[in-house]
Amino acid sequence: MGTNNQAQTRTRNSKRDAAIYGFAGLMFALVSVMTFSSVDAWYMVVGSCLIVIAAVVWVARAIIALRQDDRP
Repeated sequence: MGTNNQAQTRTRNSKRDAAIYGFAGLMFALVSVMTFSSVDAWYMVVGSCLIVIAAVVWVARAIIALRQDDRP
């Protein structure tokens, strides 16, 4: 709550959010490509799959952030 019982509004910059999410997804994808080349144990396979899932989630968040309108 703001002063005088006014709700505070947070402005969103969807392009900034999309850039951050996209960069995080790109880094996860890069790490997953680097780990796929040295996978030899089951725990490394599971870890690599989790990194790929994280990359997909962050890229999806970037796409969603780009589709959102800036709200005042």
